[in-house]
Amino acid sequence: MKKMLTALAMGMLVLALGCAEKEPQRGLIQKKVEKSKDGKVLLEENYYVNRSGTIVPHGVTKRMFPDGTLRIQGEFKDGKSIGEWLEFYPDGKKKGSVMYKDGLVEGAFQAWYANGQLQVKGSNVRGLQDGEWIYYAEDGKVSRTERWREGEDLTGRPKLPGSE
Repeated sequence: MKKMLTALAMGMLVLALGCAEKEPQRGLIQKKVEKSKDGKVLLEENYYVNRSGTIVPHGVTKRMFPDGTLRIQGEFKDGKSIGEWLEFYPDGKKKGSVMYKDGLVEGAFQAWYANGQLQVKGSNVRGLQDGEWIYYAEDGKVSRTERWREGEDLTGRPKLPGSE
């Protein structure tokens, strides 16, 4: 009987350890990696599980194109975007750059055309457009300039229907 109980306890321990590996451990930083059928990494993200069982992004996140080249890279802290987030074209050239602070867009924003020419640059404060925003044509010439203050367009352009 003692041997049977020992075997049963060992079996339950093995089962519990096997299940524990599949279930996220609360509070510990874990890494999730998704791959394509041919083995190329499509997603790498770090997270933890909070006390209520919610998965919270935390750390560097990378998303790739199907061929494995980097598409988006950014960082989370306790579920909020922080620092510089970058987006790339399939050929590896920068497509966009945006700064985050505590989950809100904060600071410089830039986007580029596929030819590498700057498309737009501006800045944000607490998630709102602020200051001068300059838009460029693909040939590099300024196509328009806008002025913003905490999300309010000061340019004086007429509002589009439904944009208010």
